[in-house]
Amino acid sequence: MYGHAYTSVFGAGTSASEFEFLTGNSMAFLPSGSIPYQQYVLGPTASLASILKAEGYSTLAFHPGERASWQRDRAYPRLGFDSYKCGDDMDVPQTFEHGYVSDQSDFEQIIWELEHKEEGKPLFLFNVTIQNHGGYTVPDYPAQITVADAPGEYPMAEQYLTLAGKTDAAFRALVEYLRAFDEPTIVVMFGDHQPSVEQGFLDLAYGVTQEQMTMEQYMGKYYVPFVIWANYPLPGTGPETTSLNFLGQYLLRYAGIAGTPYGDFLWQLQEELPALTFVGYVDQTGRAYSHLETNDFTARIEDYQRLQYNNLFGGKDRLAAFFDPESGGATGG
Repeated sequence: MYGHAYTSVFGAGTSASEFEFLTGNSMAFLPSGSIPYQQYVLGPTASLASILKAEGYSTLAFHPGERASWQRDRAYPRLGFDSYKCGDDMDVPQTFEHGYVSDQSDFEQIIWELEHKEEGKPLFLFNVTIQNHGGYTVPDYPAQITVADAPGEYPMAEQYLTLAGKTDAAFRALVEYLRAFDEPTIVVMFGDHQPSVEQGFLDLAYGVTQEQMTMEQYMGKYYVPFVIWANYPLPGTGPETTSLNFLGQYLLRYAGIAGTPYGDFLWQLQEELPALTFVGYVDQTGRAYSHLETNDFTARIEDYQRLQYNNLFGGKDRLAAFFDPESGGATGG
């Protein structure tokens, strides 16, 4: 399954995208510039990791960068991860692309984890790669992909596209390995945000300058690809368009996991509004709206906002049974 998801950040802010995917919460209801891992994930926080942990899964976060970046070392345990590995903890040889651990090495570490996991126990592995991290101005890293209409005019874009091409090759090798893996396995891969490259290239890619953009075109700056793949048949065709705060619900359903009442609310909401981000939201027809508008969707969005506030800041009044998973046995792949 292949589609596109809207994010709440552009050019940077990976941890915000992680937060939305893992928790189902939206940056739309937090102040501009918020860093949830540092400001709001200050204690146990319901997430995909805690849901799957309650279903009997081991939960591992892996990021081949610095351990404390975005305070992941503090946030991941609070989100329900049993363990966290960074670049210093890798069990496979490291290769590098423009100064960062390559996706080839990253995915080889994933394979290592699968081959060394506890027998008979399902694993949820949340992997944040680093190969394609900006900036894209490394002088001794020659681009292998050029912009056909303007070769050499956009070196940052060409360096980024070269890196993305190497990710494609590494991901293909991972999928080929998983095809033959002897346990049901599902992969959800998505971009955290669009790259910060030359504005001229972006204008060329979008076909319009930012000053001339419609709301739909402006939200297109926050559009990233996602892939849902499994080594077993998946039901349906999946969403063509979603946002990261909703994407995790597809993972749970395709894995046969019941989730929480909060997840059920998110699932119902995305049937009306397939995407909702800090920038705006999109209805079933593809029309984009600003959060400054008042319309037929406003009441439902305000319900979401109130629920998220209670989830993050409710204290003794927090509706724990609505947000937190119940203990149980694994019900799916």
